[in-house]
Amino acid sequence: MSEGVSTVRVHGFHPLRDLFAAKNDMTGRSGWSVRSALEEISNSDRGVLVWIGSNQPIDLGEALDKAADNESQSTITQQPYRSIGVGAQILRHLGVRDMRLLSSPMKFYALSGFDLNVIDFVHAPKQD
Repeated sequence: MSEGVSTVRVHGFHPLRDLFAAKNDMTGRSGWSVRSALEEISNSDRGVLVWIGSNQPIDLGEALDKAADNESQSTITQQPYRSIGVGAQILRHLGVRDMRLLSSPMKFYALSGFDLNVIDFVHAPKQD
């Protein structure tokens, strides 16, 4: 897969977004759900979704409370360095090098150590 740019999503499970298509009240966006990420990847010549899970049970009541306070429930935001490192190792193993990353723009300092290069960031689609 090392030839060309891959559309990539390293995804942390967010129960309200991934199960119920919940949106952020401030932006009107739901962020990249598994469904929207797979749709974007399927429209690309090459791509990969890496789903980073956790072994923690999900309390939907707590998830609703956190959503009301605009707190994230994503695996990646709970353990960002672990998730990014694991995702980077998996991507390298799959032969990914240059990526269109399905994510808001942010700095990933350690990716160069995995010979990964972010060419572009793609914002989540705004859904009605």
